Amino acid sequence: MIGQITDKPELRYVPSGSPICSFSIEVLREKPSSTGTAEEFDVFPVIAWNDQALYCSQSIEKGSWAYCEGSLQIRTFGEVGAQKKTTVEVILKDIFRLQQ
Repeated sequence: MIGQITDKPELRYVPSGSPICSFSIEVLREKPSSTGTAEEFDVFPVIAWNDQALYCSQSIEKGSWAYCEGSLQIRTFGEVGAQKKTTVEVILKDIFRLQQ
């Protein structure tokens, strides 16, 4: 997907010591409407691990345009007995910062 980074990438480390970086990307979606085509935006959380996490934390910034390649992961979470919540995340495989 190609889009604009919506927040500053956040780098942290899991207990095993592996780096993980999270940020969001806003992607344009054209939607047919009665007057032609309307533009809407979807925001996807992106998760990068290891070398990609370090690269993203140093090279990607809020407002940057980027090409993100990866897989979608659907994750369900919530407390036992409470209503479960579901999220879709992009697990990053590769990223290229686009020139503006």
